[in-house]
Amino acid sequence: DAPGICYALAQGADFYVQEIGDPHYEKGMWHVGDLRGKHLVLTTGAYPKLLPSDSVKLRAIWGHRIDIRSTTELPCIFHHFVSISPTTRDGIIAIGATHDVHYDPFADEPYDVETGRSILLEKASKTIKLENVEVVRDYTGLRSGTFDYYPICGRLINEAATLEQTRKSGKKPGIDSCVSYPNVWMLNGSGGYGFVLAPYLARKLAEAITSEGSIEPELSPGRFFVRTLKRQS
Repeated sequence: DAPGICYALAQGADFYVQEIGDPHYEKGMWHVGDLRGKHLVLTTGAYPKLLPSDSVKLRAIWGHRIDIRSTTELPCIFHHFVSISPTTRDGIIAIGATHDVHYDPFADEPYDVETGRSILLEKASKTIKLENVEVVRDYTGLRSGTFDYYPICGRLINEAATLEQTRKSGKKPGIDSCVSYPNVWMLNGSGGYGFVLAPYLARKLAEAITSEGSIEPELSPGRFFVRTLKRQS
């Protein structure tokens, strides 16, 4: 129940639905739409970036999941070609999710829902025979993964400012010596493991923001920029 889990995790938080443009920093505060805050945490997935960060490249992975009804009742979860849930009290079986790295949701071509359903049901049929299937709901969306398969958690590097610092000093920076945007953090790139990693990484990020903990440099978004500089040297 992905939507249910998300709503449960968000309980107690102030939640605003806004279309976000370019954030800007003024007098120690970040301004995002009508909101202001000392800290800005970017969790934008593989969607367009809100601040320049050319070195942080994400794998956009389109996915499709369906809820079905079937006269076949399943007592447990099956995980083979796709995941197939047990039958819920409401008679729903969830099947998902596909990993379509070729579909581009930002292009003009609409996603073919019917083909997506067929692919899911075909993969499910390789594991178990489902009788009298009725698709009752579709879920589609874009996952974000990294090219080194590590998630991203930490301060966002200001690449232009770091390059200027490097030019003046003549030294290649490490992650700790890169120039960061003021109080800007990123949490991203969990791929298909969001429900496993995101709550854990969010806690680490909260502890880092409140100076009660630290984040391993291997997770920093700056690791990509440092690697880029090393390749250019």
